[in-house]
Amino acid sequence: MENITILWQSKRKIIPLSLFFYILYFVLGIFICWFCWFVLLRESLWYGLLATLLTIFFISEAYEALNLESITLTDKGLILKMKFNKKIFYPYGKFTIQSVIRGLIRFEEDLSFISNQNCKTFKMLNGYDAFGSFYNNQEFKELCTKHTNQALQSMNLQERANLYKLYQDNIEYIFNETRNHNVFTIDFSPYKAEIESYLKDKNE
Repeated sequence: MENITILWQSKRKIIPLSLFFYILYFVLGIFICWFCWFVLLRESLWYGLLATLLTIFFISEAYEALNLESITLTDKGLILKMKFNKKIFYPYGKFTIQSVIRGLIRFEEDLSFISNQNCKTFKMLNGYDAFGSFYNNQEFKELCTKHTNQALQSMNLQERANLYKLYQDNIEYIFNETRNHNVFTIDFSPYKAEIESYLKDKNE
């Protein structure tokens, strides 16, 4: 892309405790797959199905953990560079980012970049904060909020409604608890009434 200004470039944090548990998680995963293929499979062919499913699961986990190469914020939007896929450009106003923290055996952050065209999810070592795997993550959130809110001003109603739905999909309502998994905040308040009226007319 030409004539762009880089505003923010990702720089990974090393989080020792999370790294230890993450390595332990994959070591256990490799051992379980080995045990199913080379020990249990001798007892019954049904264990072959279990071994296949577990192998596919851990390969997909490793893929999501290793795929992300870099994130760049420009004055035009977000550039997502990956090791195993082509890079993706997300213009401001066309994407949201979801963060879900996982615990127990591993400590990680499922980071999803979501648009109407695609959804890319990566598994990150977390710092117990949305986007916590990176330095200057607060600056990242503030830049995304600023430029997305600016983009909203020039978007038509349908585009605003599409972004509103993506944003709301990242919010969970569990009994009386609200869990907002959006990494950055978007202010829909000036347009909320017309967006909800539009979606109601569309039965969405």
